[in-house]
Amino acid sequence: MSMRHPMKNRFAPVALTPIAAALALTLAACGGGGGSAAGAGTSVKLAGTAIDAPISSAAITITSGAPASAGGTVIGTATATSTGDFTLNGIVLPAGSVPIFANATAPNNTVVLNSYLGQSDALAAAASLTTPITPSNLPDLDVSPVTTAALAVYGQVNNGSYASLTPATYATNLSAYRSEILAIAAGIKAVGDNLCTPTLPSGAGNTTTSLAAYLAANSNLTSGTSMTLSTVANTLGGSCAAALAALPGEIAADPDFGPELDLGDVIDANVAPVVTAGTYQLEGVIAEIRALAATSTAATTPTVNQAAPFADTTVTIDAIGNITSTDSNVSGTVTGNLLAMIVTAGTQTYNLRLKLGVLPATVLTGGPAYVVEGGGTNITTGALTNFEAVLAATTTSGGTTSAALPNWTGFGSTPSESLDGVSCPAGNFAIRLNASFFGPSVTGGSFGECVAPASGGAVWTMTPPSSNTGEDFELDASGMMSLRSTSPFTAANWGEYTTATTPAVSLPFVLTTGTNGASYTPPGTTAIPGIAYYVMGAHTIVFSSASGNGLLSLRGNSFRLNNLVAETQQESVDGGSGSVAVFHGGDH
Repeated sequence: MSMRHPMKNRFAPVALTPIAAALALTLAACGGGGGSAAGAGTSVKLAGTAIDAPISSAAITITSGAPASAGGTVIGTATATSTGDFTLNGIVLPAGSVPIFANATAPNNTVVLNSYLGQSDALAAAASLTTPITPSNLPDLDVSPVTTAALAVYGQVNNGSYASLTPATYATNLSAYRSEILAIAAGIKAVGDNLCTPTLPSGAGNTTTSLAAYLAANSNLTSGTSMTLSTVANTLGGSCAAALAALPGEIAADPDFGPELDLGDVIDANVAPVVTAGTYQLEGVIAEIRALAATSTAATTPTVNQAAPFADTTVTIDAIGNITSTDSNVSGTVTGNLLAMIVTAGTQTYNLRLKLGVLPATVLTGGPAYVVEGGGTNITTGALTNFEAVLAATTTSGGTTSAALPNWTGFGSTPSESLDGVSCPAGNFAIRLNASFFGPSVTGGSFGECVAPASGGAVWTMTPPSSNTGEDFELDASGMMSLRSTSPFTAANWGEYTTATTPAVSLPFVLTTGTNGASYTPPGTTAIPGIAYYVMGAHTIVFSSASGNGLLSLRGNSFRLNNLVAETQQESVDGGSGSVAVFHGGDH
């Protein structure tokens, strides 16, 4: 199977994704949205593409009740063409609200992936789900390592049953086990894309779905001290170390995979934008990620720019979701809670696919505001790019424009806390960080930190935990794994980001440690100084140094937000009533 750069971007002519996007089954749909109940015999048309440069003759199977690997009932099959395209006409859906799944199998029968499309009644209401991506029918759903990992985790924590799976429970699964899903997806992609030569135990099976199930079953998912990262590393073996350290960052920055990690995909045809029409400030951080050389189509791996904050104070969103800015640096479309956006920062332009959530009033003053996360590419270089931002509503009165502001103390303080084996004193949040970092060597691992919120000056203070009894380890590029007694990431005081320009411009939703205010120490080397950034409500801390940009994925309810980050304004008020999915911050 030929391998290509782990990226595809449906909004610009750049390289296709991974296998993993592998059998990218581009169904323009997934669970969510309403619709009348489907009666027995209701049929729909499904058309899409199995992509991996491409995957010729991929076997496409649609099942109900469960994925094919878990015994789902087959309700439609097709074989992809030489270009990966396929069409299934007259798929008869079961009556009522039954979960529907897409499954894709490469001709070698080893790469097997699956994904959740949504409920039969909602799919019946859509009637025809096709590949073309338009503002009225977004997003497309790929059958990918992320969707496969998410279903493996869901099956493990629900005793192998998918009968109760709904868009809401799928979104909760993504939120509660985001870091675990990311780790398992990295393992699937490392094996499926031949990025390493693993030595798998006999119980891991011989397909990527059986591997995902094995990893989920051996990760202590429901114990409160998940061991997923080390389980993946131990299962795949030393030759996979570089891929396992690098792939979580690549996946989070991919324009298809990134949105799949947040809220899942929903049927957004004719769905109104979550964002209220009006004017906004966009405050965020752009972090280009250096892809593994083994998965790049370029003659040499593209260089990457250091991560940098981005701001645009002139953004307008109209009633049907069109995004414009007076300075022309931001444009795009909001459909439901998906954003397709072009951002120009200086001489660089980025093509992004993002998901949006509503920040709760407890962490805002003068709201509303929305957290935006996802990935894309630098249009010129093709570099994968992670994007974290907040859209803060602005109002104008008496000729003065003001924007919603963060209330960082709205995170509150807690009693002494232990989360995933990370123990912190009263007044601190316990968090666990999963690292994906490119430096002199490629490293990964998991470690704990304590965060104390404060008002004014140092907005947050971060310190090592008093004890670690969970998954605290480091992995170097040679495959050596060792337990870690101290954190490789050091950051003390965090404050609101302010530019060095005259006059200075403050980005209150972006926290930073300042120039060389943080450091990261890869195994066996000296500390690398850098700058760390965190955007309110995001899943990721960005660490940027002269050696490259690293992503530290957050595991921890309080840090991610001790409240709901909702798909809709109504959910942010009533706590998630209704039929659409809510995602809760953090893991466990």
